[in-house]
Amino acid sequence: MKNRLKHTLLAAALAGSFSAYAAFQPGMGMAQVENEIQQRMQQGQDLATIISAAAAAGITPSTLTSALITQGFPPGQVVTSMIAAGMPANPVVAAAISSGAPADAVIQAAITAGAPAQSVMQAAVSTGAITPQAAMQVAIASGVDPTTITPPTAAGPAGPTGPTGPTGQPGAPFSFTPPPAGGGGGGTASPS
Repeated sequence: MKNRLKHTLLAAALAGSFSAYAAFQPGMGMAQVENEIQQRMQQGQDLATIISAAAAAGITPSTLTSALITQGFPPGQVVTSMIAAGMPANPVVAAAISSGAPADAVIQAAITAGAPAQSVMQAAVSTGAITPQAAMQVAIASGVDPTTITPPTAAGPAGPTGPTGPTGQPGAPFSFTPPPAGGGGGGTASPS
Protein backbone atom coordinates (compact mmCIF):
# COMPACT_ATOMS: atom_id res chain seq x y z
CA MET A 1 0.00 0.00 0.00
CA LYS A 2 2.83 2.40 0.94
CA ASN A 3 4.67 1.50 -2.26
CA ARG A 4 1.57 2.19 -4.35
CA LEU A 5 1.15 5.57 -2.66
CA LYS A 6 4.83 6.40 -3.29
CA HIS A 7 4.51 5.49 -6.97
CA THR A 8 1.34 7.53 -7.34
CA LEU A 9 2.97 10.55 -5.71
CA LEU A 10 6.09 10.12 -7.81
CA ALA A 11 4.02 9.89 -10.99
CA ALA A 12 2.05 13.00 -10.03
CA ALA A 13 5.26 14.91 -9.27
CA LEU A 14 6.79 13.90 -12.58
CA ALA A 15 3.66 14.85 -14.48
CA GLY A 16 3.57 18.21 -12.74
CA SER A 17 7.22 18.92 -13.44
CA PHE A 18 6.83 17.86 -17.07
CA SER A 19 3.92 20.20 -17.67
CA ALA A 20 5.84 23.03 -16.02
CA TYR A 21 8.82 22.24 -18.23
CA ALA A 22 6.68 22.15 -21.36
CA ALA A 23 4.90 25.47 -20.74
CA PHE A 24 5.52 28.36 -23.12
CA GLN A 25 8.62 30.30 -22.12
CA PRO A 26 10.32 33.39 -23.53
CA GLY A 27 13.01 32.63 -26.07
CA MET A 28 11.61 29.26 -27.15
CA GLY A 29 12.64 28.16 -30.62
CA MET A 30 10.16 27.22 -33.33
CA ALA A 31 10.38 23.47 -32.62
CA GLN A 32 9.75 24.00 -28.91
CA VAL A 33 6.75 26.25 -29.61
CA GLU A 34 5.37 23.69 -32.06
CA ASN A 35 5.75 20.90 -29.47
CA GLU A 36 3.96 22.96 -26.83
CA ILE A 37 1.14 23.76 -29.27
CA GLN A 38 0.83 20.09 -30.14
CA GLN A 39 0.58 19.11 -26.48
CA ARG A 40 -2.03 21.76 -25.81
CA MET A 41 -4.05 20.62 -28.82
CA GLN A 42 -3.98 17.05 -27.45
CA GLN A 43 -5.29 18.42 -24.15
CA GLY A 44 -8.21 19.94 -26.05
CA GLN A 45 -7.21 23.60 -25.72
CA ASP A 46 -8.69 25.89 -28.35
CA LEU A 47 -6.81 28.37 -30.52
CA ALA A 48 -7.65 31.42 -28.38
CA THR A 49 -6.40 29.71 -25.21
CA ILE A 50 -3.14 28.66 -26.86
CA ILE A 51 -2.57 32.17 -28.25
CA SER A 52 -3.28 33.72 -24.86
CA ALA A 53 -0.81 31.44 -23.06
CA ALA A 54 1.90 31.99 -25.67
CA ALA A 55 1.41 35.77 -25.64
CA ALA A 56 1.59 35.85 -21.85
CA ALA A 57 4.91 34.00 -22.04
CA GLY A 58 6.33 36.46 -24.57
CA ILE A 59 6.40 34.23 -27.65
CA THR A 60 6.88 36.50 -30.67
CA PRO A 61 3.87 36.98 -32.97
CA SER A 62 5.76 35.75 -36.02
CA THR A 63 7.00 32.56 -34.31
CA LEU A 64 3.57 31.82 -32.88
CA THR A 65 1.77 32.46 -36.18
CA SER A 66 4.11 30.17 -38.10
CA ALA A 67 3.95 27.44 -35.45
CA LEU A 68 0.15 27.49 -35.29
CA ILE A 69 -0.13 27.18 -39.07
CA THR A 70 2.42 24.37 -39.29
CA GLN A 71 0.54 22.53 -36.54
CA GLY A 72 -2.58 22.49 -38.71
CA PHE A 73 -4.68 25.46 -37.64
CA PRO A 74 -6.34 27.16 -40.65
CA PRO A 75 -4.30 30.25 -41.63
CA GLY A 76 -7.29 32.59 -41.83
CA GLN A 77 -8.44 31.53 -38.39
CA VAL A 78 -4.91 31.97 -37.00
CA VAL A 79 -4.58 35.48 -38.46
CA THR A 80 -8.02 36.55 -37.23
CA SER A 81 -7.47 35.10 -33.75
CA MET A 82 -3.97 36.55 -33.39
CA ILE A 83 -5.12 40.06 -34.30
CA ALA A 84 -8.22 39.74 -32.11
CA ALA A 85 -5.88 38.81 -29.24
CA GLY A 86 -4.04 42.10 -29.72
CA MET A 87 -1.03 40.85 -31.66
CA PRO A 88 0.44 43.37 -34.14
CA ALA A 89 -0.83 42.77 -37.67
CA ASN A 90 2.41 43.21 -39.63
CA PRO A 91 4.42 40.28 -38.20
CA VAL A 92 1.30 38.10 -38.13
CA VAL A 93 0.53 38.77 -41.80
CA ALA A 94 4.14 38.34 -42.92
CA ALA A 95 4.58 35.10 -40.95
CA ALA A 96 1.31 33.61 -42.21
CA ILE A 97 2.25 34.29 -45.83
CA SER A 98 5.81 33.04 -45.26
CA SER A 99 4.32 29.84 -43.82
CA GLY A 100 2.57 29.17 -47.11
CA ALA A 101 -0.84 30.74 -46.56
CA PRO A 102 -2.28 32.46 -49.65
CA ALA A 103 -1.60 36.21 -49.45
CA ASP A 104 -5.10 37.19 -50.53
CA ALA A 105 -6.71 35.06 -47.81
CA VAL A 106 -4.33 36.47 -45.19
CA ILE A 107 -5.05 40.08 -46.21
CA GLN A 108 -8.78 39.45 -46.09
CA ALA A 109 -8.59 37.76 -42.67
CA ALA A 110 -6.45 40.55 -41.19
CA ILE A 111 -8.72 43.31 -42.49
CA THR A 112 -11.80 41.41 -41.29
CA ALA A 113 -10.18 41.20 -37.83
CA GLY A 114 -9.87 45.00 -37.79
CA ALA A 115 -6.21 45.51 -38.66
CA PRO A 116 -5.37 48.72 -40.56
CA ALA A 117 -5.64 47.95 -44.28
CA GLN A 118 -2.62 50.01 -45.31
CA SER A 119 -0.23 48.22 -42.95
CA VAL A 120 -1.74 44.82 -43.81
CA MET A 121 -1.19 45.44 -47.53
CA GLN A 122 2.35 46.68 -46.86
CA ALA A 123 3.23 43.59 -44.83
CA ALA A 124 1.82 41.30 -47.52
CA VAL A 125 3.61 43.05 -50.38
CA SER A 126 6.91 43.04 -48.46
CA THR A 127 6.88 39.22 -48.55
CA GLY A 128 6.97 39.28 -52.35
CA ALA A 129 3.97 36.94 -52.53
CA ILE A 130 1.53 39.52 -53.91
CA THR A 131 1.78 42.65 -56.06
CA PRO A 132 0.73 46.06 -54.75
CA GLN A 133 -2.15 46.16 -57.23
CA ALA A 134 -3.41 42.72 -56.21
CA ALA A 135 -3.12 43.64 -52.52
CA MET A 136 -5.24 46.74 -53.13
CA GLN A 137 -7.84 44.70 -55.01
CA VAL A 138 -8.12 42.24 -52.12
CA ALA A 139 -8.42 45.10 -49.61
CA ILE A 140 -11.16 46.76 -51.66
CA ALA A 141 -12.96 43.43 -52.07
CA SER A 142 -12.74 43.07 -48.27
CA GLY A 143 -14.73 46.28 -47.86
CA VAL A 144 -11.98 48.89 -47.56
CA ASP A 145 -12.86 52.30 -49.02
CA PRO A 146 -10.45 52.74 -51.96
CA THR A 147 -10.08 56.46 -51.20
CA THR A 148 -8.47 55.64 -47.85
CA ILE A 149 -5.58 53.52 -49.14
CA THR A 150 -2.62 53.93 -51.47
CA PRO A 151 -0.67 51.25 -53.31
CA PRO A 152 1.93 49.70 -51.02
CA THR A 153 5.50 49.19 -52.16
CA ALA A 154 7.98 46.46 -51.41
CA ALA A 155 10.30 49.08 -49.93
CA GLY A 156 7.68 50.66 -47.68
CA PRO A 157 5.44 53.68 -47.87
CA ALA A 158 6.59 56.55 -50.05
CA GLY A 159 5.69 59.40 -47.74
CA PRO A 160 2.90 61.92 -47.70
CA THR A 161 3.45 63.43 -51.15
CA GLY A 162 5.30 60.79 -53.11
CA PRO A 163 8.86 59.63 -53.55
CA THR A 164 11.65 61.49 -51.85
CA GLY A 165 13.80 63.93 -53.73
CA PRO A 166 17.58 64.40 -53.50
CA THR A 167 17.28 66.10 -50.12
CA GLY A 168 15.46 63.07 -48.71
CA GLN A 169 12.33 65.11 -48.11
CA PRO A 170 9.04 63.81 -49.51
CA GLY A 171 8.04 65.76 -52.58
CA ALA A 172 11.38 67.58 -52.84
CA PRO A 173 12.12 68.56 -56.43
CA PHE A 174 14.70 66.74 -58.43
CA SER A 175 17.08 69.20 -60.04
CA PHE A 176 19.47 68.71 -62.86
CA THR A 177 21.90 71.21 -64.30
CA PRO A 178 23.21 70.21 -67.70
CA PRO A 179 26.91 70.65 -68.32
CA PRO A 180 27.78 73.86 -70.14
CA ALA A 181 27.78 73.59 -73.90
CA GLY A 182 31.07 75.17 -74.78
CA GLY A 183 32.36 76.25 -78.12
CA GLY A 184 34.57 73.34 -78.86
CA GLY A 185 38.28 72.94 -78.63
CA GLY A 186 39.36 75.41 -81.30
CA GLY A 187 40.90 72.69 -83.40
CA THR A 188 40.61 72.36 -87.14
CA ALA A 189 39.15 69.61 -89.17
CA SER A 190 41.00 68.45 -92.19
CA PRO A 191 39.62 66.12 -94.80
CA SER A 192 42.06 63.30 -95.01
